Amino acid sequence: HGYQKAEVLDEDKEYLFNYLVPRWRINVQYKEQDAEYDAIDSEDREARDAYLAGEGLEGSDLTARVEYRQDRRRREALEMSNKLTGERFPLDQIENFVGYHEIEVKGKRQERFLVGNTEFANAMHNIAGIDIPNPEDVPSVEYDNIYDEWRDSFERLEGLADHESEFYIEDVKERDVARQAMRFTPDGKYTAFGLAEIKRDAYSRFVPEEYVASYVGYYTIIGEGKPENWERDTGTSRWYEDDWFMMEHIDFYREVYKDLFGNEKWDFRKVPTRKVFKQYLEYLKTTRRDDYRRGLWERGDEGLETWLLLAGIVTVHITDKAKRELTTWEEEAAEIEEALSRH
Repeated sequence: HGYQKAEVLDEDKEYLFNYLVPRWRINVQYKEQDAEYDAIDSEDREARDAYLAGEGLEGSDLTARVEYRQDRRRREALEMSNKLTGERFPLDQIENFVGYHEIEVKGKRQERFLVGNTEFANAMHNIAGIDIPNPEDVPSVEYDNIYDEWRDSFERLEGLADHESEFYIEDVKERDVARQAMRFTPDGKYTAFGLAEIKRDAYSRFVPEEYVASYVGYYTIIGEGKPENWERDTGTSRWYEDDWFMMEHIDFYREVYKDLFGNEKWDFRKVPTRKVFKQYLEYLKTTRRDDYRRGLWERGDEGLETWLLLAGIVTVHITDKAKRELTTWEEEAAEIEEALSRH
């Protein structure tokens, strides 16, 4: 029986010196701050957070408030245990517990911290009961870095539809106008923030780093679309910038657009080259279109003629058309000659 009592005493001593005593010391050291914090309405989460953040404080006062905030976390960790197993929070993970809660909740930095600190993540799972994120579900750190770099713009964008935000716009149409103004310049090009948002979206969709620039490039084309008055200025609704981009970045098309995103396969067979499409725009401008086609063909430049037939824009090859025109002219001439001979 004496052995059993000693064993219990050892266990109690470990708990006493490693958990209870440090907690008591924190209680004594921060008695005044605890009273101030507890005096704030528990429903006023914003005010309590502001107190812990030390808003309005500077210098040594701010440093003291930060130390209080962090010691509150240490005390919290020392108080934690699994109600079913009695397991306590590991002492060697308490500083990670403090560091984890110093990380902003918004974004994915906390999840990334858990992924990078396995023992701490296990402690948080076993003691605090949180789920451990899968590494493949946590985007690159650039996802959060971009948000931090453009924080004011992202907060404004998010606040446009949040009725509690200072940026809230009630009218839906006016809200859309404000949103577009943040993303696009007056001439329809993406702003620097608009491009940053696309890049962050790439990381949120787990695009591999080597294809992030291609992602931004492709979705910039899609977002900006055809130039203003394109059909009026060119005489056609045809436009192939997105097709050309994919053809020129075929690895991005295969590995990201098709395989990662699961999009349907594109058919590039009827897409003209840049050179051929430029010729097509010239073809549309001229009033002597057949002569233009024939001239290219006779010079050995067969691209436009081949594509016009493939795309169904014309149905007869320019050489066959010339033959048909000659045949028709010969037939008409013969009829005239025959008619004249009768008289």
